[in-house]
Amino acid sequence: AAEKALQIDPTLSEAHSFLADVAWMYDWYWTAADVESTQALPLDANSVVAHEFYGQYLSVIGLAPEGMAESKRAVELDPLSPEANTFLAASFYCAHRYAEAIAQFHETLEMEPNYSLAHLFLGKSYVQNGELERGIAELRRAKELDPHNPDFMGGLGHAYAVAGDRDAAQRMLEELRQQSQAKYVSPYYSALIYAALGDTD
Repeated sequence: AAEKALQIDPTLSEAHSFLADVAWMYDWYWTAADVESTQALPLDANSVVAHEFYGQYLSVIGLAPEGMAESKRAVELDPLSPEANTFLAASFYCAHRYAEAIAQFHETLEMEPNYSLAHLFLGKSYVQNGELERGIAELRRAKELDPHNPDFMGGLGHAYAVAGDRDAAQRMLEELRQQSQAKYVSPYYSALIYAALGDTD
């Protein structure tokens, strides 16, 4: 759809941003992601989506300061956007700055208490910060808001495993298995739980 949009109008900044997002998130094609992102921003320097997506890409490949700068710019452009604020917090998370991530996620949830993605990453941040009880509570809330999202099952199962609750972790593995019989579910989410259970095979 993004490619079709660019055939109609090659100057659409957000179409380039979505191509970049697909390139790095699904194809791990870093060069294409960089090319599309750097085309998107000059076309519309005030595009929140362009700054959000480029910020996440930079954060994921380990360029934390650059990623945070892009994410902060997205928030400056749309300070009331739950998505932009979540992406900024996720930039802190990728940089292992969990206390700052937690504070930013709380700010986001003050704006939109039922924003499931913020609950997911707040939970992950708590887990990485060693606050397992709080992390599990947030991850449970994320799953309540979006019960069929495999990312949320994987995150919650991982937290249960880290906390030593093997039975609860196994229940998340079973939910993922059942869901995978009806639609594609990335094996990453199950692997995340198995790794935390110490089941390396």
